[in-house]
Amino acid sequence: KETASDSNKRRTKMEQAKEFEGKMSEELGTIMQGIEDEVDGLGIQVVNAPKYQGMEKFLYFIGQKERASVRHLRRLKEMNLQEKVDRVFEHGKAAIVGLGKIETRHVEDVGKYDTSLKNTLRKYKEAQPEYKRWQETRSSLEIELNGLNLELQAGTVSETERPAKEVELDELKKKLHKAEMEEKSYLAIVTDAQRTIPIVQNSRDGAQKEIEAIHVMRRALLEKLENVKVMFETAMTNVITKAELERVRVIDPTINRTT
Repeated sequence: KETASDSNKRRTKMEQAKEFEGKMSEELGTIMQGIEDEVDGLGIQVVNAPKYQGMEKFLYFIGQKERASVRHLRRLKEMNLQEKVDRVFEHGKAAIVGLGKIETRHVEDVGKYDTSLKNTLRKYKEAQPEYKRWQETRSSLEIELNGLNLELQAGTVSETERPAKEVELDELKKKLHKAEMEEKSYLAIVTDAQRTIPIVQNSRDGAQKEIEAIHVMRRALLEKLENVKVMFETAMTNVITKAELERVRVIDPTINRTT
């Protein structure tokens, strides 16, 4: 049977687990926000890249389109998105590692739940027949004790037989007391097991679902990071290609514009 000390230790571990997950969730939230901010920043930079900026814009405005296009193309080629893409990957990898830690904690929890469930089921299996046996013994002793009490109270027992009957009555009371104590003891184990088993099963199943969900999240995040990398690399390649075509058209206006 679980002692108060065991119960306190279990509560402490549960509190520590909740505190750990709380901190990890907070950290993951910060990391995911960092990823979103970096991706947003990259997106804005890529969207604004094709537009003439600063001196490019001024040169184009005063009619020096070729110089504007040269500066524009040079700026695009010198743009270094790799550093920001790498930063997105760093945030993403940190999130994946963080999710991995939570997943590992849940895997450990599932192992603990399985062990607890096996022990509880074993105790329940052992206690159930013992509880029934002592319940039947207690019931039988009550009947026997009541019969002996009635016999003594009826006055049908002779004075010579009474001392032996009183001794028998005392022995029956002791046996009944022991039977009652054993019945209550095993009933407590059975009751506790019946209450604990579904709780542990639900906790284990919940942890398993969390493991599955986190595993999917980690894989999805990794795929998203790969897609972000390809997306921005492709986007900048397209931007530079269009800028090169624009420069050619500025040099030779006779070239047809294509969309």
